[in-house]
Amino acid sequence: MHVLGALGAAIATAISYWIVWVIRVIHMKRYLKIKLFLIRDYIAYFILVVQSIILLVFTQESIGLYLLEVALLMINITLFHDEIKSLKNIVLAKMKLRCTLFR
Repeated sequence: MHVLGALGAAIATAISYWIVWVIRVIHMKRYLKIKLFLIRDYIAYFILVVQSIILLVFTQESIGLYLLEVALLMINITLFHDEIKSLKNIVLAKMKLRCTLFR
């Protein structure tokens, strides 16, 4: 009996990705000194799960639902602000380098 269907497959995939990630972190820590932000990452994943549940439970579209989803997205973006800023700087530096090469 296929109760969850594709949703069940997606949940199983997410769980298996998490298990593989934990195993990789354990093995990686044997060879490298890495700084992980586990609390922040788990908060972000929790927010993503909450967003998914909200979209599954509340099928009636409303402006409040979308505002809540945008607010949760903004919280996640804020959590990863430093990484986003660093990535932006890398991309801009590469674009600037590419522009100077073609002059």
